[in-house]
Amino acid sequence: MSAGSVRFAKIVAMVLVSFAIAPAAEAQSRARSADLAAIERLHEADKEATLAHDETQLLALWTEDGVALQPGQPPMVGKTAIRMAMDENFRQFPQLKVLKYSADVRDVQVSGDVAYEWGFFEVTGKVSANEQASTFKARMLRVMRRQVDGSWKFARVMWMPE
Repeated sequence: MSAGSVRFAKIVAMVLVSFAIAPAAEAQSRARSADLAAIERLHEADKEATLAHDETQLLALWTEDGVALQPGQPPMVGKTAIRMAMDENFRQFPQLKVLKYSADVRDVQVSGDVAYEWGFFEVTGKVSANEQASTFKARMLRVMRRQVDGSWKFARVMWMPE
């Protein structure tokens, strides 16, 4: 084989490889976009459930093996433990009214069926109708897991006050 033939064969091989890689990269980009859109739906559901102060909706956002880490509290391991903590919170503050909730997610990384993010959140609410509204700000780190249907749920959540 002449030097020109070898060079031509290498060029053809590179072109064929690029044709094989381009569709794979495009499919990967579409999958990432779909994952980010589904994670954004989880964020919106979290906001809606928080504003509604709806325990059932909030619990639906967690995986069965979810873990919540809060300052000064023992870890809540599993959805049952998270439910018990929510029940206690709802009993302690039955008239709690959430007036505003916003999350500022600074970074989302997706790796297979797991995603993680960090950012900040802010909640403004009133413990009772007679109370003055107050605002709570915190930092958060959340790990999410893709579900069989393509949706995402919280698997690990940790926060600390600002």
